[in-house]
Amino acid sequence: MKIRRHLRKITFVFHILSHILAAAFSLYSCAPATLPKADAPDIRVAAERGDAKYQVLTGDMYEYGAGVPADMTEAAKWYQQAAFQGNPEAQYYLGILYGSGAGGFPQNTAGSLRWLFKAAEQGREKARIMLACLYLKDKQHQQEILRIIDGYRQEAEKGSAEAQYTLGWIYREGVGLPGNPQEALTWYRKSAGQNNAKAQFALGNMYLEGIGVPANPAEALVWHQKSAETEIKARAKLRELYEGGAGVQKNEEEVKKWSKVLAASVDDSVRPYLNIQHNILDAEQEKNPARALRACHRIIDADPADGKVSDVCKALSRRIGEKMAAEIQEAGQALEKRDLGRFRELLPRVLFPDFNELQLRTLVASAWRLIEDKNRIREKNATDLLETIEFAERSEAYRRQNEKQLFVLIGVFKTIVDDGLADNPGDEALLALARRGEKAIAGFHKKIAERPQKKIGEKSPKKMPEESGEEITEENLEDNEPGLQDYKEALALFDGGRFEDASRLFEKVTKIRGFKHIAAGYIYLGVTYLARINPANVRQARTFRLKGIAYFQNALRFNKSIALPAGYHKFQDVFEEAKKRLK
Repeated sequence: MKIRRHLRKITFVFHILSHILAAAFSLYSCAPATLPKADAPDIRVAAERGDAKYQVLTGDMYEYGAGVPADMTEAAKWYQQAAFQGNPEAQYYLGILYGSGAGGFPQNTAGSLRWLFKAAEQGREKARIMLACLYLKDKQHQQEILRIIDGYRQEAEKGSAEAQYTLGWIYREGVGLPGNPQEALTWYRKSAGQNNAKAQFALGNMYLEGIGVPANPAEALVWHQKSAETEIKARAKLRELYEGGAGVQKNEEEVKKWSKVLAASVDDSVRPYLNIQHNILDAEQEKNPARALRACHRIIDADPADGKVSDVCKALSRRIGEKMAAEIQEAGQALEKRDLGRFRELLPRVLFPDFNELQLRTLVASAWRLIEDKNRIREKNATDLLETIEFAERSEAYRRQNEKQLFVLIGVFKTIVDDGLADNPGDEALLALARRGEKAIAGFHKKIAERPQKKIGEKSPKKMPEESGEEITEENLEDNEPGLQDYKEALALFDGGRFEDASRLFEKVTKIRGFKHIAAGYIYLGVTYLARINPANVRQARTFRLKGIAYFQNALRFNKSIALPAGYHKFQDVFEEAKKRLK
């Protein structure tokens, strides 16, 4: 019954989400969309002839009801035709339609991600940011995204320049893993070194903006010039830079050169299409900023030589950002309160197709910072617990003395790791801990199951000196104990007041797996630091005291009844503080 209720709840959430995403397509088309009557026949004829650009434009007309009745099913049909021809804008819209179940498509997570990745591979920034958000939003996307990324990684490691470029923007945007500019640079460099023009352009931008590397306009120019051999965006960027942007010295000759190159890059056959986009831009700027922004970007994609339209695009993007400011702020506040659950609930409100890239990039980066912060704390806590479980697996005496508590620790360990993987299933450190923990816990249970039952009247096995509270001396230590010789030498140095030399040996033996006197070793190690405190050296005194507390805590983890060695009860206050902190 519980499972059925849970499934009904999930189905209801997806149903609501699909309506939100479907409605998002026309979120900013409150006013009737406009299309000059003279343009409509030309658009339809070109679309039916198979021109992908016009197929996207036809889909746009049906989506917004511009010159035709609004019809998302008809819009989806035209987007699909263009997407199959490799048009990245259509692939992006189709990916969203598959994800929402709008346009007559059944909801299809795998299909949605496939189209979004195709668009992202071709440089569609919105598709990349959308993928990053979908991973953060809910579990239905996470495993599929991780599987796709793993496929790219395998190909990239084999030397595929395209896969290396893809890994670059995956790390750049934080798709399925925390954003990592240094990793992005590494993969962009590998791809750019194989003459991948898109990677060269991306690498140039990272040097230009100082992302993951100190800003270096000269190096940026080198990579943009290489990319410009095939990438029209790089040619436009070079003209912009030589006009005196981003720290590059103004150079009129270079501006003329790249303006001429850009003008030659635009085929005259594209002019009618550009005229239609300019008409849409002029007609829709005030009424439908989202649709106007689409037209604006299409102009830039087809004719980067048109430098004036860039400022118009930026202004439209700002207007859209202002309309979403309240929702963005609320999602950001949830992250400030460390409430990932609330953040995920709010995220669908801002995932409409024509979002402001800067706003969502900022949210994605903040969400990853919170997840990483939480998971690194979880990693440390889980590691401490796992070390105790692993020790218990090796030590029969410790298992017998702490069996009940160990079962509790195992439960806490699993909960910590599971919570971390729920936030980020691809967290490599937590996945490694989970595998290590699974092995240790299985070994622990096996040892418990194999333990011989105590017969009536049988005496309990003799405890080790530090387990029984008996004073540790060289006489009651077993001669064949691994690390024993170092331990005996450390005791001798300790008794002689040579605390610094003794600490090195005590530290050595506490790292030996299964060492039976590990608790006592940690106690003596803590005392060696406390005994060397010089009140005149305040910074060192604080460090040594903290070390003493930490080593006492480690000792107590292995043996709660252990005490300070005779003659060193002056450090009892530190010992008590370690106990309190451990609780």
